[in-house]
Amino acid sequence: MGPNPLDLLDSLLNSKAIRKQRTIKLLKDPVTEYTEDWYMFVPKCFNAALDIKYTIKSVNKVKKLVRTQGITFSFKKGDILYNTPKAYLQWSEALKYIKLCVDVEQSSDVTPPSKDKRRYPGFVFFRILTPNQDQTKLVLRDQLRMSQDEFVKFLIAGPSEEILSRINRTELVESLSSLPQKYEAQKI
Repeated sequence: MGPNPLDLLDSLLNSKAIRKQRTIKLLKDPVTEYTEDWYMFVPKCFNAALDIKYTIKSVNKVKKLVRTQGITFSFKKGDILYNTPKAYLQWSEALKYIKLCVDVEQSSDVTPPSKDKRRYPGFVFFRILTPNQDQTKLVLRDQLRMSQDEFVKFLIAGPSEEILSRINRTELVESLSSLPQKYEAQKI
């Protein structure tokens, strides 16, 4: 197994000169569909969004085409990710396994640094959805905006405690509002 993806992401983003260079250390295996040490299931169709691509590199003075990692992340409107590969089962079955879904509503790509400009980290505006109490559909729990860098960190590490508490509050409101109204106000 390679380096811890969060450590690698931090090291890539915190290098002294946010480099145009690419590394052969990858945030995730670009071939396998499932990455155990990521919170969200990020299929290989998102390799380009993670800036994993083939690059010609010299290896022992021989030029080879190898997969490399950059930091020009580019998640786009319409990208939908789930916490589990089981999200691709028949929908009624998938809903039993899905704990979290992110649906990108708007975004802008990372812009690499140039001679007179700093690197722009882009942004991702996305919705967080979870199954309703009956596990029959996904419902909106929250909307967030963060940089592309922070979004990749979110995909690796999962939601922060603050985000989880916001999600849990909306789930609680839904579950309370779906309870039958057993008690009526007593007339005095």
